[in-house]
Amino acid sequence: WGSKRTGPDLARVGGRYSDEWHRAHLENPRSVVPESVMPPYAFLTRADVNTALMGDHLRANRMLSVPYTDEQLANAAIDARAQAEPLGMHAYDFQQRYPGAAVRDFDGDPTRVTEMDALIAYLQMLGAGVDFDTYQADAPENTR
Repeated sequence: WGSKRTGPDLARVGGRYSDEWHRAHLENPRSVVPESVMPPYAFLTRADVNTALMGDHLRANRMLSVPYTDEQLANAAIDARAQAEPLGMHAYDFQQRYPGAAVRDFDGDPTRVTEMDALIAYLQMLGAGVDFDTYQADAPENTR
């Protein structure tokens, strides 16, 4: 094992690159970063997101102290699909529950919700919710 990190710090990658850039990088990393040692993840475009057990996964995480609400548990599967279906019937409700969350087709294929959609949506939110102008690193609640 070891602690050497290979690759960039993803903590604030959200919004830095387009969805298309992330898709190209995940499908063939060296096509956008020639020196990349990252393996390709093109298979994510072929795998549909399985939302059937999503609520159960969130319930298990809540048992481990992740602060999911009852509403989040009840809407887990619907919200997962709604985020990648901007014209879908649940997109508006999703946006009401998660103001500021990106709602769009992330992988370029509006006919399916894939694991590529899910990963790009995740990458696009990393660090995006932090207001660094008001963040106080020395505040007791932010020290570890």
